[in-house]
Amino acid sequence: MKYEELKNDFKEQIVRTLNDFSTTEQNKNVYAIVFDCDLENGQIVLRYCNLENFENLKQSWEEYKYMYEPYGQNGLFGLKYNSVGDFPMLKYEYNGMTKHFLDSYYYYSVGDYYGEEEPIDVIEISGQTLEEDNLRTEIENIFTRMIIDTISEVKDMLEIINYDDDYLVFMCDHDISNDDFEKWVRKTNDDKLVDKLAQIMN
Repeated sequence: MKYEELKNDFKEQIVRTLNDFSTTEQNKNVYAIVFDCDLENGQIVLRYCNLENFENLKQSWEEYKYMYEPYGQNGLFGLKYNSVGDFPMLKYEYNGMTKHFLDSYYYYSVGDYYGEEEPIDVIEISGQTLEEDNLRTEIENIFTRMIIDTISEVKDMLEIINYDDDYLVFMCDHDISNDDFEKWVRKTNDDKLVDKLAQIMN
């Protein structure tokens, strides 16, 4: 398995999922598409949020708004963008090379493999010689690169998404600080837009 083959396989599955989503009633005033990741075990949950979902989140915010202080609702660090775990999921099943890679990621992380084949050869994908204790780090690098490259490439097809102003497509990890969250968002979005959203505290 080569990196380009893996990335293209993953991208094809994301494109198919976004195409399916584009025909649904939920495809209106979308302002975020998020690759919600867990770098500990290689999970990826694809999520979206639109203004209708945000209005529903704000009702919960009134009861639990103390949890979001001092950042409020609308900015990058507030309810609108940084409550990813509450965003609806775009459901799809990984298969083929992507499933094999993610099964293997889990193996290199925790030592268990549930796939039908042997774990992938990380050295083959990376194209470099690696020591055994560097395999875990390298597979995480491949995982991150695969998602960021895919985001960059699928942005060309996002005209099928009925998006709202200040539209972001990004990946993030679980349970991270605001500083780290901002760093992830900046990897795939215009700095001027991120600067603007980071300054909104109401």
